Amino acid sequence: MTHPFSLYETATGKVLGSGSVANEADLAFQAREGQSIYLGTARIGQRIVDGEPIDCPDTELERAKALTKQLVEFERLRRCALPIEKDGVLLDADLRAQADIKDKLNELSMRFALNLPMPVEQMFWRDKANNMLQFHDQTTYQVWLAELSIAITERGTRTAQWSWGLKAQMAACATLSELQTLDWA
Repeated sequence: MTHPFSLYETATGKVLGSGSVANEADLAFQAREGQSIYLGTARIGQRIVDGEPIDCPDTELERAKALTKQLVEFERLRRCALPIEKDGVLLDADLRAQADIKDKLNELSMRFALNLPMPVEQMFWRDKANNMLQFHDQTTYQVWLAELSIAITERGTRTAQWSWGLKAQMAACATLSELQTLDWA
C-alpha cells in the first residue's frame, strides 16, 4: 500500500510538492530541515494551516508563474536547438550537432598535434538540407567549425540571458494580468 504525502515549509505552510511512499516509515526521509510532512495530498500553491491544506488567494498566481517558468525554459531549449545560419548556409545546431562539432574539433586538434593529416574526403560538413560542404585543408576546416561552435554558444548565451530577464520580470508580477502581459521578445 502506498501512502500519499505532501512536503511543506514548516514556517509558512507553503506546499512544496507531493508524492507517495510504500512504507510509512520512509516518510521521515522525505523532509529536509525547515520542512514538514502532511499525510495526504495537497497541491502546490496551497498552504497547510492547522494541519489541513487550504487554497490561498495567491494560489492561482503561483500556479501561473510555475507554468510560465516551464514555458520559458521550453522556449529557451527550443531556441537553442534551432538551425543556425553561417555564411549564408542553414546548419543544424541541436545537441547532436553540437556534439559532432566538438568531436570533429577535438579530432582536428589531435591531428595537428600528431602532425597527422586528415584525408580530404573526410573534411566535409552537411548543411540542414543535407548538401555537402567540402573543405580542402585542415586549417580552413578547423576555423570554420570553431566559428560555427562559437556562433551556437553565443546564441545559447543570449538565449539564457533572455530567459533570466523574462523570469525576473515574471517573479516581479503581482497579478495574473501582469503575468499575462510579459514581453516575450
